[in-house]
Amino acid sequence: MSATSLAGAPLSRALILTSAVASVAAAITNSQHWFHLALSPHLSRDHQLYRLVAHPLVYASSAELFLGTLVLWQTSIAVERILGTRKYASFLAVTTFLSIMGTFAALVAASVVTRGRFNVLPSGPFAVTFAILHQSHRLTPTLYTFRLLHPSLVLPTRFPAYLLSLLLALSQPPSTLVLALIGLCASSAWSHNALGLAHYRIPRRVYRALSRLSPADGARARIARGTEVEHDEAMLRTLAGGGGGGGVTGFASAAGGGVDVGGLRGRRPGAVTQAVAPATAAPAVTSVAPPASAAEPSDDAVAAAAANAAAPAPPPSARPLPSISGTSFLRQWQAGLTGAPDGPTPAQIAELSSIFPHHSRQAIVAALQSSGQSVSRAAELLVSEGG
Repeated sequence: MSATSLAGAPLSRALILTSAVASVAAAITNSQHWFHLALSPHLSRDHQLYRLVAHPLVYASSAELFLGTLVLWQTSIAVERILGTRKYASFLAVTTFLSIMGTFAALVAASVVTRGRFNVLPSGPFAVTFAILHQSHRLTPTLYTFRLLHPSLVLPTRFPAYLLSLLLALSQPPSTLVLALIGLCASSAWSHNALGLAHYRIPRRVYRALSRLSPADGARARIARGTEVEHDEAMLRTLAGGGGGGGVTGFASAAGGGVDVGGLRGRRPGAVTQAVAPATAAPAVTSVAPPASAAEPSDDAVAAAAANAAAPAPPPSARPLPSISGTSFLRQWQAGLTGAPDGPTPAQIAELSSIFPHHSRQAIVAALQSSGQSVSRAAELLVSEGG
């Protein structure tokens, strides 16, 4: 399941679509002024308490909508898959309630401290977005790191999400910074189970009713994989058991010094059969008696046939490797960003040279470059092309 797919994350899909549709509808109908939160006169004088609940629904600008959607896309889906939809819905309910209470308290405190100069907070789900970002930072592991512009500048996998979140928090400072801080505090309180908030779950009846309103997920059903032995594995087991001289070792020596048996399981039956057939099958000599009416072959024809049968096959190193090519520009650019070595290491070349002593060094280097410097994949290429 792809990390950027909405499959398996119906609540994340509903959250993204709701904020996008509500923001676009408010912009089209020119009703965005109904959603921003002002202590005076909306709350203190007009008592428009609905703004406390409505202001996280609509972004005030298209730039904030774009940044918020990208942040939710990169964080909310993974968090929902880790927590589960029901627990994730409970987390959103708790953090939304805490964010509303914290927003009102922060607005009152800021208005008192600044003597009414800080009086308005912009609309938009800033607090909920940063609460989800905090959970993504806490739950999602770092898959890899990469260097940018300088060798000492090492950045984690989530750097794009952090950069977009920073731009979102600085869209309308200091108001958006206050909302971002409120969301982080609400998520931290839930993570530390303050007042037992992490144990809360929305009622199952409510969850089932909301799940019926959700459209079809669209995720493919998992393919049921049987326990039967496949063709390749059965052939490898036969070779391991029947190949004289140490089972798999005998097969390895027959194939040219050794091969990764686990890497051959992903190959097609025909390709594996072609790779191991010359090493295991002995040439069968059969004699068929010609019919009585057939003419006897001449001496020259018999001599030519014997010469062709006795001619030795060319060594594997002399055979061309058409499917092995050099490194591409994209692979070199990726190696420069991630700090990977520019070419195969001497240890990799020495390992494959010991496994395939009949192949030239150029063929082994080309196989490593074509396979992304993976020894097992390079071994598969050399077996398929040299067999």
